[in-house]
Amino acid sequence: MALTIINFIVLLIIYLLSSIPLWLAVKVLGGEGGLLKVTLINVLSGIIPFILAITIGETAFLVLIVTILVYKFVFHLGILRAFFAWLLQYVFAFILIILIGLIGIGIVLPKLF
Repeated sequence: MALTIINFIVLLIIYLLSSIPLWLAVKVLGGEGGLLKVTLINVLSGIIPFILAITIGETAFLVLIVTILVYKFVFHLGILRAFFAWLLQYVFAFILIILIGLIGIGIVLPKLF
């Protein structure tokens, strides 16, 4: 039972951390949404391609359009800003991965020598 609770907490933390790039993108572009709302939409954005693949066969362009429309309506952005939020979340994710990697290297290197 305790392991199940720990697994749930770890999964929740992973979802929250994976939502930070989208949250940053929405904030930069002037959209409305807190971290919890962004996390829920991030989960929804993962479910949408699955549903589209089952029902009509997934096409990347269709998933992109649906995701942008979800961002538009949920975060109160225009179409262009929703597209940039979609794009910026990956830019911010890349930057965060690099920073975390550099911090990890900075922590590990002194211990190696």
